[in-house]
Amino acid sequence: METDIVIRTGTDVWLKAFPREYRVIDKDEAVRIIEACASVGMFHMVFLHCLIGGALNEYVICNCCIDGCVPYILNRSLGRISTP
Repeated sequence: METDIVIRTGTDVWLKAFPREYRVIDKDEAVRIIEACASVGMFHMVFLHCLIGGALNEYVICNCCIDGCVPYILNRSLGRISTP
């Protein structure tokens, strides 16, 4: 299952670094991926990565499993979020 969606300038970097794991999709397919992930109980986080000293940035929509996502598990164990 595809779980990460990269938007904007970071796309080329991810495609080059992980050519088998990433591909270019359109907006409608991105929505379908997010909906499919939500339908099996995954949750969505949006990350913004800024490059130091420049205006380039990338946005990543991560569709995460509540049993394997380290940021989610840490926040849950610290009482920051509740288990669905």
